[in-house]
Amino acid sequence: MLYRAAGLHLRYAEAANRAGYPFLASCFLNSGIRNERYRFTRPDGSYYPDDSCYITGTSPFDPYPFAYRFDARYPRQWEQNGGVRGRVFMPALSFPAGLTTTLDSIQWLEQQIVRESALELAFEGHRWGDLVRVARRMNKEGRDGFSFLFNDNIKKKYERANIPAPAFTADETSWYLPFYE
Repeated sequence: MLYRAAGLHLRYAEAANRAGYPFLASCFLNSGIRNERYRFTRPDGSYYPDDSCYITGTSPFDPYPFAYRFDARYPRQWEQNGGVRGRVFMPALSFPAGLTTTLDSIQWLEQQIVRESALELAFEGHRWGDLVRVARRMNKEGRDGFSFLFNDNIKKKYERANIPAPAFTADETSWYLPFYE
């Protein structure tokens, strides 16, 4: 199966976000990690030591786990990553000032990733799987995944078209096509 780079970046951003690294996820969503190399300069203009800093949301001395570690000071495969929005010169999304915890940032960024995925991967067949995956995760966390799936994303499309919406319930088994009927 072939994927576009934007699709992979959005999936990786979602994974990094859910792993608790919303800053890294926002880099992939916005302008990429290549622009983060300048975060490693000290106030006097010198660089931090080579083995001491990786991109993190807290400090240069708090490295990410291996799967999320990108040292953008060095030319590697990811050096030219321009991010999903930066690749088409769209303005970066920044975290609102009212987000006080990492969980708030994760939940806000999750909605932005779902929205960006809808725009970037339109008509490629990814939308329903994305919506169901996020709604199921929300249900497992005790949030209202059904409201996200049906009220926020499906119902309004049908209302605008003056068509009755399909009969969905909060039961996750009603979110799939019947397999043995």
